[in-house]
Amino acid sequence: MTLNGNPGGVAGGSAGTRFVGALTVSGNIAPGGGNPKENNATEIEDNTVKGLTTVPRKIRHPINDSHKNTFTGGANGRSAGL
Repeated sequence: MTLNGNPGGVAGGSAGTRFVGALTVSGNIAPGGGNPKENNATEIEDNTVKGLTTVPRKIRHPINDSHKNTFTGGANGRSAGL
């Protein structure tokens, strides 16, 4: 699955979502305003991804709101540590 170029910000799956295959998140524009953590970053939280997860280093660091993800296929770029 690829989440790319979304103008309204992105929450990468609802809590507990399972992705079977690779996940790439890039080029998304957070809406801004309000609480900076919630509204100024892409959220990727409490998901299980059974493929390589990639978030390029050139974009703003995504957050997980302290809800760790499970990346069984590895994590590249800014997805490491989510």
